[in-house]
Amino acid sequence: METATIKVEQTISHYGFFGNDHNYGEHDPEYRTWVEKTTGKQWDDYECGSWSSDSEMLDEFCRKNNKSFEFIFCEEADGFYKVNKKEDEEDTNEVWSVDKGKWISTE
Repeated sequence: METATIKVEQTISHYGFFGNDHNYGEHDPEYRTWVEKTTGKQWDDYECGSWSSDSEMLDEFCRKNNKSFEFIFCEEADGFYKVNKKEDEEDTNEVWSVDKGKWISTE
């Protein structure tokens, strides 16, 4: 059996594209406040990657604040799409695979 890495185009519905977490924070005051509280830095002094990666910051923000959305990184576009969180994610034993561009089982 051989393996190969492929790119799959996928059409998604989204609420916006953001090049990084700082760019997202410019649109969401709640995220700015959360970053300041989490990092101890004022928003104007915060830089992407100065605390943890953009992906980690956005994921933690969504998880800790029980958001109904999440961010999916698109390597080709070099940024994040804000999308609805998959319903019943905890009950399905599935996670979003950025590499595969779909939900995959964790079992």
